[in-house]
Amino acid sequence: MSNTLINESTVADRHTTDSKATDTPIVQQFKKLQQMFVMNDTATTFGKSLGLLFVLLKESMILAWLALCWGIVGLSLVGNTVKQMFQGLQDWRNKLHELGEHQSTTDIATETAQSFL
Repeated sequence: MSNTLINESTVADRHTTDSKATDTPIVQQFKKLQQMFVMNDTATTFGKSLGLLFVLLKESMILAWLALCWGIVGLSLVGNTVKQMFQGLQDWRNKLHELGEHQSTTDIATETAQSFL
């Protein structure tokens, strides 16, 4: 009987030693993380967090798209305004050159002031 008892304790010691040998820091950390994921609150909180993250990403992308569209429209309007302004200046200059041959300096100054007003 004592012989059987010694053999059982040896087997139990070996089993304990083997499980301690496999419990490296990585395995211990994995077990700790696994226990955290098994908890009921973790799954619901993680699900809500992912849902909120996707909503935030979607709304951020919509905002970025709208900003890009408004930027393109704004640049187009500014470009058209600048184009019209330079076209007006060019027309004014051409008109002055055409009228300059037949008008005096006072008439040109008066015409210029009227154009600006």
